[in-house]
Amino acid sequence: MSGRPTDAEQAAYTEVLQQIKYRMYTADHFLSDAGHNYLSGPDGFPYAAEMAALQLRKVLELVLLGSLITNKSALAQSEKALARKKPDEALKAVEKLNPNFWPHPVLQVPVKAGALYVLENVTDGLKRDEYGRAFGLVSEWVHARNPLAQPLDPVGGREKLRQLYWKLIPLLNHFVIGLVDRDAMLKCQMAAYPIGAPHTGPGEVEVVLLERAGPMAWTLPPTAG
Repeated sequence: MSGRPTDAEQAAYTEVLQQIKYRMYTADHFLSDAGHNYLSGPDGFPYAAEMAALQLRKVLELVLLGSLITNKSALAQSEKALARKKPDEALKAVEKLNPNFWPHPVLQVPVKAGALYVLENVTDGLKRDEYGRAFGLVSEWVHARNPLAQPLDPVGGREKLRQLYWKLIPLLNHFVIGLVDRDAMLKCQMAAYPIGAPHTGPGEVEVVLLERAGPMAWTLPPTAG
């Protein structure tokens, strides 16, 4: 099956992004000084970092699995690979099925009055070839360790998690992505707020279908305007 994502498929991907956004919001809290101080144990171990790592790992999993919502079989296979802690295997399998699976960060620039705009590339953000290392980093923090093994570095580890968080922000803030078995692309915005809503909390996400209006120009469909 090919063509445009259905309304139900767009709604399902919107739910994936909403979950990602709430998890990023939660990770941000646990990586803040307030969250760190609240959950630091008497031994000085940053238990808040473990909570942040769990949320970041789920974000990484959802980035990979989200574009497969239009193919239940592929989704199940990739989910199993991630459960076996084989992110590179899952990454290659997803890319083979859907070359447009990785979020393509963009900046939306209006070119004239109305809905027409161009999308400029954003070079910041987590890169596809960094996925395996990022997955390995967060996985270190979400499993119990051998009590006799060398403990994790509480200071350096927390800082690495913060760096990962700030790489995910530009990757996911505003991006274009394709769903498996679908030709049309989706423009996704994580910083979208309902009109009149205060800019507090994780806010809402926005997913719209792109309509090509030229080599680099796109327009929103009438139903989204």
